[in-house]
Amino acid sequence: MSVFSFTVQNGDVAVINGKYYTSSQSPVMLTGADGDFFYVRIFSDKPPADLPFGRHLLPVNGIIAVDNGIRLFGGLIAVVRDDFYEIRYVAETVDDYRSPVALAQQKAYYRNSPHTVTVYTDCAARIMIESEGEVFTKDLNCRLTDAEIASRASGAGLLITVTGNAQGKKYLLIILYDGLYRTVFERLCDGLSFAEDGFFVTDKKPDMLGREITRKFRYENDAFCECEKTYRYNHLISYPLALLPCLFMEAMQTDDYDLARTYLSDDLKDRILALREFIGPFTDFSCQDSDSGFSKVIYTENVTARRGVFVCRKIKFSLKDDKIYNVDVSDCL
Repeated sequence: MSVFSFTVQNGDVAVINGKYYTSSQSPVMLTGADGDFFYVRIFSDKPPADLPFGRHLLPVNGIIAVDNGIRLFGGLIAVVRDDFYEIRYVAETVDDYRSPVALAQQKAYYRNSPHTVTVYTDCAARIMIESEGEVFTKDLNCRLTDAEIASRASGAGLLITVTGNAQGKKYLLIILYDGLYRTVFERLCDGLSFAEDGFFVTDKKPDMLGREITRKFRYENDAFCECEKTYRYNHLISYPLALLPCLFMEAMQTDDYDLARTYLSDDLKDRILALREFIGPFTDFSCQDSDSGFSKVIYTENVTARRGVFVCRKIKFSLKDDKIYNVDVSDCL
């Protein structure tokens, strides 16, 4: 027998084995014995605000098969917490047709050959580069506004840069032409600036410290490589001891190892990289509880071999003298 919950996202309607559920209801609790099937269809009349313009959501179709646990088919994924499965889903989108509208256009020259660069929208935002006998197109996959195009010849070839605003962030795309067009950098970020030998991007993290990460990129070995990284903290204050494991996990998630070391005992400080490998990759985490000098953090790891099932793991931190002096990791399965 397997037990799992299904939380319907805001504005969606789910039909599970012919029964309707809406987002206003509590999480749907389902149980099934080996051999049971649950047929799921989800549709939405209220698309999210950040859905790219000119697109709409497709219904999600999936099957939950109970077979010594569960197996998922279609657009469903699961997070495992102990013997409990939390079912999630991600809707796919489809483009509507719209007449093309140019946002920006520029003609660039490389070795006396013209390259016409156009950023435009139809059912999505796109870039098109036309040259003698060749047309290159690329979807930008964001709601781009205030688009600007720049270009310059370099030793590597013709660098074409597109900047603009998208979803409250800065957008940067760099395409290199060296006989072929190829994308060498693309990023949404919170801050963007340029230098003579590269550029800086800044990302703001919604964590307890209000961490801002600024990276400098420079063109090396046929790619833009990160050459510098600095951290800035907007909320670097004293936090309760019970939050120390979460502060540590936030530092590990952003590779902020210098700060992460300050949370560790002297025995663990010099083993920070080995500790990162021991904890393993994780996509998200949450503090679960804390008591008598111990704190637990649950995090999820994307294990593709398990057919869309995210495996939750528990980390137990032993705390002493305001430091972490031991870490234990175990699966929730």
